Amino acid sequence: MAVEMRREDKSLGDLFSELTSEISLLFQQETELAKLEMVQKGTRMAKHSSMLIVGAAMAYGAFLTLLAAAVFALALAMPIWLSALFIGLMAGIIGYGLIHIGLKRLKRMTPVPEQTIETLKEGKEWLKTIK
Repeated sequence: MAVEMRREDKSLGDLFSELTSEISLLFQQETELAKLEMVQKGTRMAKHSSMLIVGAAMAYGAFLTLLAAAVFALALAMPIWLSALFIGLMAGIIGYGLIHIGLKRLKRMTPVPEQTIETLKEGKEWLKTIK
């Protein structure tokens, strides 16, 4: 039958050992938090980057469509080029919008694990109080 020692009954060595293991556990948990936070940020960056890529593809399609509109305009000199021009302008507007949104969101992101840094600062302050 093991008897648990109360905090007052523990020796300095036991308390130091307990503190060391708790600090070790804290740093392990902070490392896991940093990993999780970086995965989450990476996922969001990939999402915003894909929006940027789709926007660039739409802009490229707009460029090709505008070229087709110019070809139709010169070849036919008929209203058919107006439809190609309209579609090209619409694709260009959509592409510009996607590129603009993707860049704006990517610029707002920071690849720093902010949550982990904050908890490490709190841990540092806590350690100062026990000295």
